[in-house]
Amino acid sequence: MKRPFLLCLCWLASLVSPAASRLAAQDRGAAALGEAIAGLGTTARVLMIGAHPDDEDTLFFLGKVDLNYVWLQLGTLGRKTGWDEYWEARRSLDHALRMDPRHVRARVARAWVDYIVGTTVPRGVRWLLGGGNKKRGLLAVRDVVAQGSGDVFVQAEATFALWDMQVREHEVREAVATARGLARDFPENAELRTFLVDHDSPSRLTIPAAAP
Repeated sequence: MKRPFLLCLCWLASLVSPAASRLAAQDRGAAALGEAIAGLGTTARVLMIGAHPDDEDTLFFLGKVDLNYVWLQLGTLGRKTGWDEYWEARRSLDHALRMDPRHVRARVARAWVDYIVGTTVPRGVRWLLGGGNKKRGLLAVRDVVAQGSGDVFVQAEATFALWDMQVREHEVREAVATARGLARDFPENAELRTFLVDHDSPSRLTIPAAAP
């Protein structure tokens, strides 16, 4: 049972790992935290949830930590592990969204799971990962970005996710428009600059100069 699941997770990790580079500092910290918390074992995570049973932010962070642990183990370290953490992540995110369906970061994280499973795992075995739906994931992130968020970081995280999905879907025009907006706020992001140089029209390309 676990062997086909781990193969599915390998597909997920190989594609989600590049997405983590969008917000490198955040994800490096989350991955390290994920490894530390995973070392505490499932009991510690249950105790953490029990300490804040009605806190959707805590549930989101637990889900995010578990996902980062899975990506770290499979995508970076090449270790075939992550069954428990993957399901803990899905449960935490789903619980957070039941409590607050408008929780932006939980919506984006859950949308990534839907999108990656829906695009990279063969249809016949998606049930091993709880199912996935590419269109649902993409639509959820588009809605989050369109609705906006009062928090600059949260909005940036959602917009980077949207850009990543647009690139994966080969929606070049939409991806360029999203990248332009991100480049205004993150002029030193080399990946954005490279993407715009490669895909934007020279006559319309305006990338703020990076600080020396």
